[in-house]
Amino acid sequence: SPEADPISRAALIGAHLGHTRGDFFRGLLESLSFWLRENLETMQEIAGVSIEKVVLIGGTTRLELLCQLKADILNRPVFLPDIYEASATGAALLAGIGCGLFHTPEDALPSIRGRGRVFEPDSTRSAWYDHLYHRVYTPLYRSLREIHHSLSQL
Repeated sequence: SPEADPISRAALIGAHLGHTRGDFFRGLLESLSFWLRENLETMQEIAGVSIEKVVLIGGTTRLELLCQLKADILNRPVFLPDIYEASATGAALLAGIGCGLFHTPEDALPSIRGRGRVFEPDSTRSAWYDHLYHRVYTPLYRSLREIHHSLSQL
């Protein structure tokens, strides 16, 4: 993560008796998506580029709610390639480059590019998540950092 703080821990903030298991699960997925946004923004700053679209691969792409949350929280389209085993596909493409089937990585891409599903951000939800990101998520780390470090000494 951008903070590179191994002492930092997860925190459950704002819970009340009316929350359900589903609320807690959604909160976990939202926090993962906020963490992804923080990393994405840091990478853009360091590289001096703007990332317009995000490609997701791996097991969590099977959770449609998480894919939509990422699109809403990142406020960018999220593309899921139609590849069930992304690691194996990547290894096969690299092997194809290694044995001369493809001359460059760009030559290998047409075999997988374009097929898949896109999750578009919902502007109303994106605006809400942008508010939460700046007013709650981002300040929370700074607020809890000292407490986490104190707890680690116990």
